[in-house]
Amino acid sequence: DSTRAVAALYERGSHWKKLSKLLVRAAESAPEASRAAILVRLGDLRRVHLGATAKAVVDYRSALEAESGHPGAIAGLTALLGDGDAATSAMDVLLADHRARDAWRDVLQLQSDRLRIAADDQARIAILLEAAKLEEDRGLDPAAAFRSCSDAFVLSRGDIAIDATLARLAAVSDN
Repeated sequence: DSTRAVAALYERGSHWKKLSKLLVRAAESAPEASRAAILVRLGDLRRVHLGATAKAVVDYRSALEAESGHPGAIAGLTALLGDGDAATSAMDVLLADHRARDAWRDVLQLQSDRLRIAADDQARIAILLEAAKLEEDRGLDPAAAFRSCSDAFVLSRGDIAIDATLARLAAVSDN
């Protein structure tokens, strides 16, 4: 295919902007089955070589819309969680994809990054309470739920509603 040949030439010559334009056109005309892979390649190019992290997030989001759970898009977005400018939007896209696929374990795996980039303690409390609910309801792990709820209680400086949940979890988790 001529597009692949030209893309390889651009890549060998480090003509990143030209390659970017070529991949945009290729993604627009690609059949649905190959669209996600092209968009991931475009996102990777923009993230790694062009420093266009906001555009990379859009590319990865589009890839996930074409193919939910696409491993390349997940990896690209995960790499952006350390980028101060793109971390929040990358996290939003990851969470939307994980929730749409009911991938609750993947949501839990993002917890430390979510807590790190959260805007304030209220957001952190909400993240910890969501984790506690997932751990208890889906993971059937009341001890893990107790730990998350305990962290939320400390951050809340003794919120009464969290205290009641904490007491209930303590009773069912032998804490």
